[in-house]
Amino acid sequence: DVVLAVVGGAPESPTGRRLAALGPMVRLIPEIPFSDVPLYLAAADVVAAPQRIGPDTLGQVPAKIFDAMALGRPIVSTRVSMIPEILDDSGVLVEPGDPAGLARAIAWLLDHPAEAAALGRKARERCVARYSYAAARQALFPLIDRALSHARATRL
Repeated sequence: DVVLAVVGGAPESPTGRRLAALGPMVRLIPEIPFSDVPLYLAAADVVAAPQRIGPDTLGQVPAKIFDAMALGRPIVSTRVSMIPEILDDSGVLVEPGDPAGLARAIAWLLDHPAEAAALGRKARERCVARYSYAAARQALFPLIDRALSHARATRL
């Protein structure tokens, strides 16, 4: 009763063909408009955002992690870049390059829906408190005001 939706992959690629061969429980969805991402995330019981360690992943965090947090979805990701700091204890982290660990984490969340829902709520709370516009405004606007005040004072 589980469907794996791989969003943004190329169904015609070698990886896409390998995944499709696993059976009808795998759905390959080609690249979607950015505006549709929340629709797919909201439909997910678990959002998996695994990252490999490499020059293109160090120093960046997939936006879908913040989107999934905002939507209150339980998240499984990897210990890459700032993902552990961003999720803290509001997501499940596995080592990069460990597909078996990723599968176990996803299966655990699917088998424990109450815990998964609680993790999703915690992710949403963390997102609102740390990564929302209101949180950014509260942190950044005083800095901007101080910089402007300093600039005005040094011109006098």
